[in-house]
Amino acid sequence: MRTSVLLAVCLLLCLPLNSADADSEEKVLDQAINLCRSNHRTEAKTLLKEFVKQNPHDMAALKMLADVYLENGEVEDALSTYKEIDKVIGDLPKLISDAEGLLYQKNYERALAAFKEEQYDNAETAIAKALTYCNTGSAHLLLYKIYSAKGFIEKASMEKTITLKLDPSLQQQFLTPKEVIKMLRKDHEMHPELPTISPELLEEEPPAKLPPNAS
Repeated sequence: MRTSVLLAVCLLLCLPLNSADADSEEKVLDQAINLCRSNHRTEAKTLLKEFVKQNPHDMAALKMLADVYLENGEVEDALSTYKEIDKVIGDLPKLISDAEGLLYQKNYERALAAFKEEQYDNAETAIAKALTYCNTGSAHLLLYKIYSAKGFIEKASMEKTITLKLDPSLQQQFLTPKEVIKMLRKDHEMHPELPTISPELLEEEPPAKLPPNAS
């Protein structure tokens, strides 16, 4: 209750003081709402951006602009606008968290698609961006697979450690040493532009020797 009252007070303090400006704000917000309802969100965005440019401290208009960004799928713009509002009124953690979750999912799916197409550099870029929004075991697991496919064994090993620290249940998702070697050999044959792989690394592991007294 106290938070809601504080939010209301902050919004009121950020509104224009004279009645003419207040009427102008109400007119713009009503017009933007009607444009959104009639599925003209691009026009609503243009209207709100121009109004906010002239009234940068109007939190109600900023909030509506952020919502329009989100509805348009412009999640990064929505997130930055929510954060701008949050600096003033400090009451938008859920909206910020939701926007970051959407951006994480978008970039994770982009990375996964690129990985499946063997576009490893694009996959690495996308998953790195996803990790800026949410640090998950699944994202580090995908990064482990990307590094393994590129032959970056040390980086892959580091990502495996991070993955298991974040989510131990992902243990079974990792490749065995033989599977890694097999994948590296295949990828190197198909993609000679990949880093040179040590011949010793590509050798099959010798069978384990039994102790002398084993039957």
